Amino acid sequence: MLVAIVLVLSAIHWIRLSGWGMVEVTIHHADTYEYRLNANTATWVEWSQFDGISPQLAREIVRHRERHGPFSSSDDLLRVSKLSTTQLAVIRPHLDFAAD
Repeated sequence: MLVAIVLVLSAIHWIRLSGWGMVEVTIHHADTYEYRLNANTATWVEWSQFDGISPQLAREIVRHRERHGPFSSSDDLLRVSKLSTTQLAVIRPHLDFAAD
């Protein structure tokens, strides 16, 4: 009886590994995802979702905002010493500065 159970389980395992009965599915993804981030309310976690913005830089942006007040435009972000003009150019289209 034990040998029969082992053989059945081995056969099931072999069928799963062989891919028998499986159908390949193609998933189409959008090329880009457009989103906006409010620079004056975003947490460091939200900032770090941008490519090129490390968690350390994201924390620095939030720390600067808390110490010096809200940003009125994207150019105000250049006051954050670790943020480069290149990084700002990449994220600028995604920034919003509306007051809550």
